[in-house]
Amino acid sequence: MITKIIQNEPYYLEIIITDINGNGVPGLTINYTVHKSATGTLIESGVMNDIGNGIYQKQITLSDLGQYRVFYLTPFRYENSIETIMVVEEITDDLSSIHSKLNRILGLSQENYKLYDTVYNSGNMTAGKIKIYPSKADLEADTNVIATYQITATYDSSNNVSQYKVVRLPWFEKAGK
Repeated sequence: MITKIIQNEPYYLEIIITDINGNGVPGLTINYTVHKSATGTLIESGVMNDIGNGIYQKQITLSDLGQYRVFYLTPFRYENSIETIMVVEEITDDLSSIHSKLNRILGLSQENYKLYDTVYNSGNMTAGKIKIYPSKADLEADTNVIATYQITATYDSSNNVSQYKVVRLPWFEKAGK
C-alpha cells in the first residue's frame, strides 16, 4: 500500500517494535533512510525518536512530488521494515469532492436534467444547453444548478451526426437561461 502525503506538509514516519509476545520494546536505536524511488537517491536519513511503548517516530517534510521509499533499520533480532510514500500536490478525494463528481455523473446520465436553448437546422439539432440539478424540485424551480453545458453538433451530407460535443460552461454561467 502507498501512503499519500501532501507536498511541503509535515509527515510522521512511525514504526512499532514488539517482542516475541507482542509487547512494545522501548529504548532501541531505530535508523531510517528516505530514498527517491525513481532514482534511488538518498533524500534524508537519521535516528527515530522513541516516544514510548515501542513506538518510534520522526517528522519529515518532502518538497518534491513523486514516490519515495522509507527504510526502517532496526537492531539485530528485530525485523527491518519499508514504507512507500507518494507525495502529491493535494489530496482531493475527500467526501465533498466525491459528492460533487457523483452529482455531475448523475446529471449527465440524464437524471434531473434539462435541455434548453436548442437550435435546429433542417430538422437537426446543432446547438443547445444542458443544466443538471440535485433534485426534481430544483429542476422544476430552476434553482441550485449543479452545472451547465453547451452542446454543439455537426452533420455530414447524409444527415448523420459527424461530431457531437458537450462542454461544461464556467461556474458563472450555471444559472444562465
